[in-house]
Amino acid sequence: MPIVKTEAIILNSSDYRESTLLLTLLTPEHGRVRLIARGAKRATSRNRGRVEPLSRVEAQYSIRKPDELGTLRESRVLDSADCVRGDLLKYAAAQLAAEFADRAVHGGEECRGVYQALASFLSALKDAADPAARLVQGLAELLAELGFEPVVEHCVRCGEARPAESFSVALGGVVCRECSVGAPGRRPFNPGLQRILSLMLRRDPALARVKMSSAQTRQLLLTLLDLAQHHLDLQLRSRDFLWSMLNAGYGASERI
Repeated sequence: MPIVKTEAIILNSSDYRESTLLLTLLTPEHGRVRLIARGAKRATSRNRGRVEPLSRVEAQYSIRKPDELGTLRESRVLDSADCVRGDLLKYAAAQLAAEFADRAVHGGEECRGVYQALASFLSALKDAADPAARLVQGLAELLAELGFEPVVEHCVRCGEARPAESFSVALGGVVCRECSVGAPGRRPFNPGLQRILSLMLRRDPALARVKMSSAQTRQLLLTLLDLAQHHLDLQLRSRDFLWSMLNAGYGASERI
């Protein structure tokens, strides 16, 4: 069985047997990969501490087919993400993005754009003053890489560059006042939200000067999550965990 060596992000892990873990990895060349890490829970294992969720690693594994369960041979940590796992709101945001990638990407398909978007998000999250706002940008970039970039530069119905009156989840973009009536799956949206999302998708440096309110952050998160659910059929379990952290008022200073 050939050995594959690749950079990867560990999306999640769970107990498989007494000393073995079941891992889900995201790789740029082979998409989602599921592996067993034999003996990884033993104190003497060389992979102990090297298979933590959200870590970016260099992994060596063997696998017959992309949709089969493979075996991890060795893992070397490139970025441990310890500071993300140790912060409640950052952890909730990272978990949601990781689950998004897990559900949206399949085994055996190249996904360099999605991989880079997730890796960039996790790296930026470490020093993010507002993890929820950073998650908005991360989700927008992931959707764009999957071919569902929200249309924000012009009305998705008439094509005119007009201020947004609403956002149509079904049509995947903003709708102007003239076209808003009858737009399917529309939710309230305003030019301020339109501008913020545009800056995020263009990675405009001016975004650094924008201070989003908690109401704006929640509205954008809801819009993007509903967009993912409608077009990709993604109903994310970690959404409830993130919302519980936001409702409890957790911030970057709250440690696990």
